[in-house]
Amino acid sequence: MNEPTYTPNTTLAFIDILGFKSMLSNKPLPEIVDTINSILHFDNSADYKKMLPTLNTKLISDSFIVYAQLRDANHVTAFYVYLLSVIANVHKLGKVMTRGYVSNGEHYFNDEMWISPVFLEAYLGEQYTAIYPRVVIGELAIVHANNLSNNFISPGFFSKDTDGQWFMNYMQCIGNNYKPNVTNIIADINSKGLEPGLFSHKDAILFGFTYEKKHFKKYNWLANYHNDYINKCVNTVDNSRFLIDIDQYSNEVLETTNRN
Repeated sequence: MNEPTYTPNTTLAFIDILGFKSMLSNKPLPEIVDTINSILHFDNSADYKKMLPTLNTKLISDSFIVYAQLRDANHVTAFYVYLLSVIANVHKLGKVMTRGYVSNGEHYFNDEMWISPVFLEAYLGEQYTAIYPRVVIGELAIVHANNLSNNFISPGFFSKDTDGQWFMNYMQCIGNNYKPNVTNIIADINSKGLEPGLFSHKDAILFGFTYEKKHFKKYNWLANYHNDYINKCVNTVDNSRFLIDIDQYSNEVLETTNRN
């Protein structure tokens, strides 16, 4: 067995695809394969590797793992914009959502084994800190990113939740409006994908409210995040088209609970 490679300053995201296990139990295999292929289709990491050669991704059942060694400001931008884009596209699928955690630390690995403190912290962070369908940025990842790119973890690509946790503001990429270009990220501020992206994200949340009532708290968090982003950051002729009437679904859940 080859000796594991040691990378002492690895940034790693562990992302759980919520709803995937249910699909394994309830959906025919071709539909599951289609969903996996959809997720993999968003993994355009080959383009990002031109900016960030150490970028690696793994999809293991219902877990998506992204890791790299970030050594300068461009690396930081490439890693997080890539991650934001993948998360945004997964959330538009309609039947799954994401929850995860990003950390920074030591990582030993080869093709046969991982001995990885950074993976363990990210895994436990997803389990016990993320709570909602959000990808939280841990303190070690924040410090490392901000050391390389001054004040990078700040409002914009990231949001600070009511519990003080910074999380990936993936709605910034809901229109597929950021693309890698070898040395930098190109932003399309007039992206034609914005309105379709907002409608897809809305439909995904409404699907959850309608068919996944047992996960109401998760979809309620998503709906509030969705509406808050639109109210603060979207400027169209009629923003109300994209908003979700959260009270309607809250009342439906309350009525169902009272009947039971």
